[in-house]
Amino acid sequence: DTAMTIFIIAKQTVLTSTKAVMTKWDYATQGSWVLQTDPSASDELRMYVANSLTDAGANNNTYTSNADLNSTNYSMLSVLYDGSQINVDRVKYFKNTVALGTTTNGTIPTTLQNSTASVKIGKWGGTLDRYYNGGIAEVLIFNRALSSQEQDSVEQYLRYKYAPPVNLGPDIIVNYGFCPVTINAGERFLSYSWSTDSLDTNQMLIVNTTGTYSVIVTDIFGFTSSDTINVFFSDSLNPFPDTTICLYDTVTWDTQMDTPGYNFTWSTGDSSSSLQITETGLYSVRVNDTVGCYFYSDTITVTIDTFALLVSLDGFDTLCAGNFLPLSQGTSLATTYD
Repeated sequence: DTAMTIFIIAKQTVLTSTKAVMTKWDYATQGSWVLQTDPSASDELRMYVANSLTDAGANNNTYTSNADLNSTNYSMLSVLYDGSQINVDRVKYFKNTVALGTTTNGTIPTTLQNSTASVKIGKWGGTLDRYYNGGIAEVLIFNRALSSQEQDSVEQYLRYKYAPPVNLGPDIIVNYGFCPVTINAGERFLSYSWSTDSLDTNQMLIVNTTGTYSVIVTDIFGFTSSDTINVFFSDSLNPFPDTTICLYDTVTWDTQMDTPGYNFTWSTGDSSSSLQITETGLYSVRVNDTVGCYFYSDTITVTIDTFALLVSLDGFDTLCAGNFLPLSQGTSLATTYD
């Protein structure tokens, strides 16, 4: 064989150097190739390609310089051997779809030895064991060098199998009440960032108001994905803005929630679903449902426009056509005249 492509989902329990990930090599008797952790750096990889069946594996290897393997997360590793390439390009590594830097020692053979050794996962063969210290979830081997498009297809298959993108599920409709609902992004991710607040970085978000919520997550392979969900509380409280009314006028704050099953407690002590407001002040309402949940409105400010109390006209007994009727006080408060 002159080429092959290997895909491995693996994680070391403890970072350990010179441990076999995958081999077809019975030491010094039936050599072909071996992929192991690097002898000099336990977080790097090294692949040896035998130049004879009795090769002891000291030369002819390519190792990574920035694999940065860790004992916390699984990695998606891809290794391409292609004997038709120039020497420094015959072995290529990828971690989580990203090409790694490499260094080549000696001359990588252009063909793989026709060894009778079996393919082994997590150990050498012959007189060497060098058991892998960790977990290997899946291995895929192709007896040729895959094209970049084919490689991408396999890597996407592995990604979606072991770390699918976040899915918040269908939109949520709450038909009654104010009890909060929990939006769950799933526990398989390393980090979470919700649209509500930079401090919301947990797997789950609890909400009790109608709105659109989204999350950005990072999975074990370092990929980010996002999703959005709409939450709708059918009996939402009708919002009411800060308001200014004329002297002796009345404004009505109607919650539009006169559905049976809700209790209202206004800051004034009233208990109906709407409030008649005639005075300057701060107003709010708490609405209780029948299952023990409640909702507090924002506090609004109502202001009475007292302009009518601050202005008066000059007292003329008689006026002729064309005469002016000036203000005796409050002139500075007036902006228009009608």
